Amino acid sequence: MQKNELTSKFIDYTFIKRWSVLFLLTLIFYSHFIFYFLWGNHDWAWVKEQTPLFSGLFEGRFSQFILQYILTEQKILPIITIITALLFYSLGISLILKIANLTSNKISYILIGLFATTSPYVISWLYFAFITLSCLSWPFFIILGFILIKKSNSSKYPLLLKLLATLLFLLSLGGYPPSISLIGILFFATILQDICFNKLNLKTTIKNAICYFVSISISVALLLIIQHYLKKYNLQFSTYNTKSLELNLLPQKLYDTFIVSINQFTITTNFIPFIYKYLNLCLTLLAVLCLYNKLPKTLSHISLFIISIFGILLSSTITTLISQNSHYVTYEPRIEFFGIFYIYLLSAIVLIKYSNQFIKNITTLGLCILIFSNINNLSYASKTWKLGFIAETNLMNRITTHIENKENFNPLKKYTFVQGGVLNFRERYYIKTQNEQTDSYTLSAPYIPWHLPSKAYKFYTQTDYFGSDFDIYWSYVNKNEIKMTQSLYDYLTYKAKPWPNSNSIYIDDNTIILTLTTDGKWRAEDWVTKNY
Repeated sequence: MQKNELTSKFIDYTFIKRWSVLFLLTLIFYSHFIFYFLWGNHDWAWVKEQTPLFSGLFEGRFSQFILQYILTEQKILPIITIITALLFYSLGISLILKIANLTSNKISYILIGLFATTSPYVISWLYFAFITLSCLSWPFFIILGFILIKKSNSSKYPLLLKLLATLLFLLSLGGYPPSISLIGILFFATILQDICFNKLNLKTTIKNAICYFVSISISVALLLIIQHYLKKYNLQFSTYNTKSLELNLLPQKLYDTFIVSINQFTITTNFIPFIYKYLNLCLTLLAVLCLYNKLPKTLSHISLFIISIFGILLSSTITTLISQNSHYVTYEPRIEFFGIFYIYLLSAIVLIKYSNQFIKNITTLGLCILIFSNINNLSYASKTWKLGFIAETNLMNRITTHIENKENFNPLKKYTFVQGGVLNFRERYYIKTQNEQTDSYTLSAPYIPWHLPSKAYKFYTQTDYFGSDFDIYWSYVNKNEIKMTQSLYDYLTYKAKPWPNSNSIYIDDNTIILTLTTDGKWRAEDWVTKNY
């Protein structure tokens, strides 16, 4: 065997060429985010310092920073962080297209690839610089895991490949547990592929599915064991996204999850426009019809087909089922990135590869419209975020200037700092459409942190005069760390006024109070009433 033949046997040059083109185009589309460094509500301390390997343990995410630890020395780096994240993300999309054997068709490959990489769901992860790299990379890990299990059937080392796949699933779940949605979708999509296109009988289909199910189950079991011990040794806190579901709520939650799985196809959120939702809904319904048309019409195949369709639907919204408070995960783009988005992607693949020419032409036109819409949407998001970031950082500069100009301010002291309320300026540069639902982060979360806001203000101060710090809603303010004087009591009860009033800032020898909004003023009064 000649050298060229040997290398081509192990290296898929067509795949590399196609992916390289897709990756380059993806970088062009995200160039503003790459070269204009933005960071969100959670990021200030991590951007300024580092992301230690186990600093995500408090919410059970033990592998959250593993890629930053390995690739960027625990740092969030402008340009490199986003480019690396998009590299892994586009590679994951390319692997799905390779499994579908679309790499040989250049036009279809680039069309579906761009539809995926320019998706508005990606935007939700660009807001959080501290997990942009990890959360855009987990799909690659998961898809690679499915490929390894598939390859294990013909490999000399089947157990090793299955163990590697299990490890990849575990790392993904440990980095961001809602990635279980993508795992579930791909599991049921594999079954649909076997019965609709590979024409396998029920016995063989179930046998193949068991291989995937075992690896997935082991990874989930290991995740639960790890989180059990993290809680046992007080390394994982009980927060809104780590509380366990109470079993008595399960029936109601199942019903809610089913309703959400249907409604998610029509509900629009910030930067997820009407045309994106409804055009994708049409393509998804066409894909289901195409799948059914290819299905052998036996009772066993039809039954498994129905189970798999419902399995994909429920997998896409499984976080609604397992979260104690589903308010934080329902219709959230960062969650749907691992869910409904892949339903859209797989639907496009089915229509382009397996439908008749007329449907392929309709799908091609639909994807072109969606790509154009995605590019406009991405540009709109970059403008909105940039203007919001500039406005909010200018506000912080004004606030710190007013604090430092106070006569009784001492830059060498450490002050207990409480901010009452929050101002989000991004919403000023965004035109909300009718019936659009506001999500938690892409637009509504301010750049000033909800928790420990002094992390942001420290960027604009010559000395660090912040001691104890609390959340902006006064809900976790510890009265033992507030030295309540008569003047402070009078300020919180009677004198506080929202920014930019001269009474919006209070300073004494121990405390700095910033009353930013009317809501912050009301919460301060309520806190005083309950504690003094």
